[in-house]
Amino acid sequence: MSLISMARAGSRCLARPSLFRRLMIAQAITLFLLWTLLMGLTVHEASTTNDILDNDAIFAAVLSVADNLAHYPERQRESLARMVDALNDVQHGAEGADARPTNAPFLVALLVWQDDKLVYRSSERVPLVRQTRFSVREDHETRGSTFRVRTLRSRHTATEATLVVPDLREHVLTFHSRGLFVLPLLISLPFLMLPAGWSVYRALRPWNQLSDEIAKRDPADMRPFQIATRVGELQPFVASVNLLLERVRKSATRERALIADAAHELRTPLAAMRVNAEALHDCTGDSGQRELLDALIRCNMRASRLVNQLLQLSRNEGMADTMILQQLRLDTLVQNRLAAFDPLAGKYGVELELQIMDAPITIEGDYESLISLIDNLVDNAIKYSPQGGRVTVQIERVKNGVCLIVHDEGPGIAEHQRERVFDRFYRCPDASQTGSGLGLAIVRSVLNRHGASITLSRSTIGLGLAARVDFVG
Repeated sequence: MSLISMARAGSRCLARPSLFRRLMIAQAITLFLLWTLLMGLTVHEASTTNDILDNDAIFAAVLSVADNLAHYPERQRESLARMVDALNDVQHGAEGADARPTNAPFLVALLVWQDDKLVYRSSERVPLVRQTRFSVREDHETRGSTFRVRTLRSRHTATEATLVVPDLREHVLTFHSRGLFVLPLLISLPFLMLPAGWSVYRALRPWNQLSDEIAKRDPADMRPFQIATRVGELQPFVASVNLLLERVRKSATRERALIADAAHELRTPLAAMRVNAEALHDCTGDSGQRELLDALIRCNMRASRLVNQLLQLSRNEGMADTMILQQLRLDTLVQNRLAAFDPLAGKYGVELELQIMDAPITIEGDYESLISLIDNLVDNAIKYSPQGGRVTVQIERVKNGVCLIVHDEGPGIAEHQRERVFDRFYRCPDASQTGSGLGLAIVRSVLNRHGASITLSRSTIGLGLAARVDFVG
């Protein structure tokens, strides 16, 4: 990932509440506190010590020059000016007097008295301060500015040298021995967030990888996550997620077993109920009773279909490890199932059509599961097609495998509902036919076991829905 893309991702993360933002803010606060502490220490050190004022060797050199050149005023002033320039150059970090701007504020100023007479003043901006106590640092305020001064007197003559430095704020925030350390830190503080962001991004990368793997998981995949990581904080989280998956898997297994057992138990009484209802229907001659028995038989048929669908769904979801795959002629299988649906199509006044490209077409699959898949797709297409409509089934080879498409001429399914119709017991609010809402859930479970996929779209040869199934290989 480039620095630009990483910066963009970081800005997006900082724009919304996230762990990344919290860590970045924590690092920024930490850097600010460290800088504040360093600044406080620097200010404290600058207020208690001064390398220039506390250096007696500088005073000794100034007094020596002033005494030795006392009879040569011009040379005396020139030598003292060079010494002051040298001190300011050191403080400014410049190499020579020419490198220092002419309008730069002075950091060191010098006053020299001989026999109570001022013989040298390094700048007109320097206040005329004369101490009565020697070798003591004092603060003097002049015209709203505070200066720190120290004076030493020659042991052999009446010569006095006074060094003057500006107030504390200017002294700290300029390019001198302390400023060279503080100012770069102050200037580079915003840029320190880039490596901080990179370190946070690297620290969160294992979490992002886990998030991506969770997002790619199929809802029915309950296998534990196998993530090789040495991140101590992530291992307990992965272990907890795997434990949750194991609990959900066991709960789903118990649920399937309960549904299967209940469906098995219901099949026998439903069958007996239908036999008795049909027997009574044939024996009675009363039209009112026959009508009631017809309604009872229809309800029994719907209940039996629901039980069979529950059994099929439970079987499909539990046979992932026991499913036996074999080479099957898909074209023959579809042709046989369409023949079985011919009576139902005649009842609804719907015509069935089969289009096969490049027969024979063979796939690897489970026979019973594929029958369930075809039956549910064709059954839905017939029921939702209008009287006089047509259901067209196409089988063809495509680049990556085999394609099965079922077209109808019904009302279709709204685009925002095409994913939800695969949920158990879900029915479109505007559905015109009765049903259990399990047909497409069974289709999806069969396709998941065969590594196939299904897409719902607008039909290209009719006005209804097209259900396209793609078998890989």
